[in-house]
Amino acid sequence: MKKFKAFTLVEVVIAITVISVTMVAVYGLIISVMNANQRNLHNLQASYLAAEGLEVFRFMRDSNWLGNYSWDRGFDDVSLTYYLEVSEASPFWALSTDISHIAVVDSIYSREFAIAETGTEKTIQVTCTVSWDERGIPKSYALSTFLSDWND
Repeated sequence: MKKFKAFTLVEVVIAITVISVTMVAVYGLIISVMNANQRNLHNLQASYLAAEGLEVFRFMRDSNWLGNYSWDRGFDDVSLTYYLEVSEASPFWALSTDISHIAVVDSIYSREFAIAETGTEKTIQVTCTVSWDERGIPKSYALSTFLSDWND
């Protein structure tokens, strides 16, 4: 019969230390991956919301043309900050300059729009900024496009 060697106290302490350090490192890695995943998810959602906001402006420009109005009717003042709200008169979005009408999406995201002149007569630059708080830190994502009177 073979006898097993008894472990000394030092060997047991070293083994427990190695296992503990490994477990803490693995736990830290898991937490890091989960936080990075949440940040990526928020950034992706913000990019979709910004793209949707710019599509609202394109839709409004095209609807103005179809209604035989000026292409920039409703968003022609470049000195204002605009916010989206759901229009109760129709199933479409409407613009507001009042921050109290700000549409909060998924309870953490908010959108605002800035319009800038480009130097070209019938072209404007629209920038949509989506903001949210991530673990108490303010974050934002901005997307911009140029709109013009394509009918001319």
